[in-house]
Amino acid sequence: MEPAEYALMDDAEARMWWYRALHARLIDAISDVSGPVLDAGCGTGGLLARLGGHARFGLEYDAGAARRAAAKSGAPVACGSINALPFADASFAAVLSADVLCHVGADPPVALAELRRVLRPGGRLVLNMPAYQWLLSAHDRRVHNTRRVTARGLRGWLAAAGFARIRTRYWNTLLLPLMVVQRKLLASGDAAASDVAAFPPSVDAIFHAATVLERWLPFALPAGGSVLAIAERPLDPVPAAPPIMTNPEPAPMPLPLAALQAATGSGSHHAVGLSIVIPVYRGAATIAGLVAELAKLRPEGGMEVVLVNDGSPDNSAEVCRALVRAAPLPLTYIEHARNYGEHNAVMTGLRHARGAYVITMDDDLQNPPEEVVRLYDHARLGGWDVVYTRYAEKKHAPWRNLGSRFANKVADWLLDKPKGLYLSSFRCMSALVVRSVTRYRGPYPYVDGLIMQITQRIDSIEVRHLPRAEGRSNYNLRRLVRLWLNLATSFSLAPLRLAIFAGAGMALLGTVGAVATIAEALLRQDTPSGWASTMTVVLLVAGVQSMILGVLGEYVGRTFLSANGKPQGTVRLVERGGAAARADAVHTDEAA
Repeated sequence: MEPAEYALMDDAEARMWWYRALHARLIDAISDVSGPVLDAGCGTGGLLARLGGHARFGLEYDAGAARRAAAKSGAPVACGSINALPFADASFAAVLSADVLCHVGADPPVALAELRRVLRPGGRLVLNMPAYQWLLSAHDRRVHNTRRVTARGLRGWLAAAGFARIRTRYWNTLLLPLMVVQRKLLASGDAAASDVAAFPPSVDAIFHAATVLERWLPFALPAGGSVLAIAERPLDPVPAAPPIMTNPEPAPMPLPLAALQAATGSGSHHAVGLSIVIPVYRGAATIAGLVAELAKLRPEGGMEVVLVNDGSPDNSAEVCRALVRAAPLPLTYIEHARNYGEHNAVMTGLRHARGAYVITMDDDLQNPPEEVVRLYDHARLGGWDVVYTRYAEKKHAPWRNLGSRFANKVADWLLDKPKGLYLSSFRCMSALVVRSVTRYRGPYPYVDGLIMQITQRIDSIEVRHLPRAEGRSNYNLRRLVRLWLNLATSFSLAPLRLAIFAGAGMALLGTVGAVATIAEALLRQDTPSGWASTMTVVLLVAGVQSMILGVLGEYVGRTFLSANGKPQGTVRLVERGGAAARADAVHTDEAA
């Protein structure tokens, strides 16, 4: 691929509709896969960055792009050819490859044999390919594509390579007419500009919404600009092995093999037994004491702490960075570019957690640190996916306790959760749940709603709740209302259904009122013009209509912002230190 195209890809893949749609389909195809994942032909690392819930590895032919991919994603990236993969047999649970077999340097039969070799028996291969040879264009020549395929042709390739359970599906169908016009009429010459470009936000949102609509369709489409194929390596007696590099020639960039082997070797691929994720907001006075208390704990398998500074206006950043240098336990510090909200900060922390179990807790010392090991052991020894905490007595202000009780009652109605389960921010989740939760990329996360969509193997234990050590609660009425809106509109259709019933009820009352008015007019000759009754009906109907429009507007607005790429959280800085100190800080500008 031309160097200029790599630069365009690096700049655009975090936000351009095409990359967001492509990556969403690839990630959907491995949503139930547990184990290491290879992105074969990872380009500049956009997909690797979005695979945060997996042990992920990249392969890229271009050395410069490989370095960009490693920096962007934080994952090990090898430099090599898809025709000769530098990994051991049966290394990966899944392999993704997006628009790679179409390149001039790829030999499809040889490459597919290699992809099959590095897959574990029963492992999954997910391929994306550009469709229809007659659609070859100036853009294909720029990126060195020489072949486009049909769904039938791609199935033939996979069958010949020994794959089983092959499924193919066209996508990017709604935009195919525009693609034909653009590539064959408007930009048919060799001097045509690249298709990878920044679109106006409104156009990008419309194009992305079209691809999202296609994902919702329950049936296969007959044509499209791309073909997605999913296949499996048949079960055979080849033993699994960690993805150890087999190419004796050094890669043009350092590859941390020890970490790579530890991530997928025998037993567990988790670096520690327990990760503790703490969102920090106005926590400068308490966070050091909390970390000091946590450092005294000795949970099974070891422990790390992940601090996420969610745009705190006080000097929490300075305190946290001092802890990175001095903490006696592994500590990761992440800084958001602005304040996104508690649940957004938790999502960022979960993506950087490496533990077999992850506990989330507040920074205000109201959750006693000594309860951490008891919560962890209850989840670990009991085989629970999630364990919540409940309090015999909450030490919040009365209005805050009332708001929490209201939110939990609403959650009982809206969410498919065990009845009476108290939803607390002091919770323990298994790595399985964390991987699934962090696949959500929308701008309005509600962690408990995501958990309820993933598992019902949930328990709770009673813990102590202490008075706030310093300051006052960061939750006010506005933040609680925002939390209720996330709960109501992001994970349930109940408000829409309520609006339907309200509209139906008012229509019924209106019909009854009309019949009564007609009857009164026929039976009584002196009926006065009823100002009071008319205004009552008008105001009542207008109120219900306004409520229904408000509910619909909330859903439409959130859908628009999600399609338009509103970030869940932008990470400004990541530092790792403590007992696992790294001298350098990694500055990023990636979306969390």
